[in-house]
Amino acid sequence: MYTPYTKEQEDDFDRFILPAYLQLARNDSLRFCVRDNQEKVIICSNDYANDIGYYDYNEAMNKRPDYEYERRTGTPEHFIMQMNYINSTKKSFNYTYINKTDNQLYLTITEPVFSPRGDIIGKKEIDTLLKPISHRGIIEKHFKRFNIDVVANKNIIQQIILSEQEELILFMLIAGYTQNEIGEFLKVSRSYILKLISEQLCPKFQLKIVSTKLLIEAAVSYGFANLVPDQFLYSYLR
Repeated sequence: MYTPYTKEQEDDFDRFILPAYLQLARNDSLRFCVRDNQEKVIICSNDYANDIGYYDYNEAMNKRPDYEYERRTGTPEHFIMQMNYINSTKKSFNYTYINKTDNQLYLTITEPVFSPRGDIIGKKEIDTLLKPISHRGIIEKHFKRFNIDVVANKNIIQQIILSEQEELILFMLIAGYTQNEIGEFLKVSRSYILKLISEQLCPKFQLKIVSTKLLIEAAVSYGFANLVPDQFLYSYLR
């Protein structure tokens, strides 16, 4: 059950909290909310107000989840746990959630809100939209440093025939994985990876010495940096 605040606490919100965050509420590029210790919305941005079913921050003020609007994430128990953490540590924390309105992933930075007397009277949450780059995108960004015209090397790629396992190991080497990490990925020993590099990959690229560095340089110059093996890609999509 919601317990009203004392006159002194209400004055804190009216005199200090609302003026401090009013300008933020008018910023259409920011998604944030300030709640009191019992979840009532003190002030929020228009985007946040839209998410919980209100036209703007004026309509959303003084509203409570499960009473005036449907809770968008978590449970009352989650809120209590968060406030207990904030009250005991006086520190901020982060968490991620999927917004029910737009089905997007957000990072929330949660901070305690202090009264002029130094006690915690609520919490502020600022949401940032997360746009996770695909694994393929990470690799493409990673390979920009090579500045290789892979299109011009397409014919060379076709001349060097690799097994699926060789292609995977070569790709992971180019991407910066260590032999130990590749072994863990394939669930084999590092010595097995080293043997495959020295006895299979290096000879196919006509390297007279066993050198991972030279192997990577040769593979990149032939355009192999542009090939993402399905086995590697799909392992991150499951």
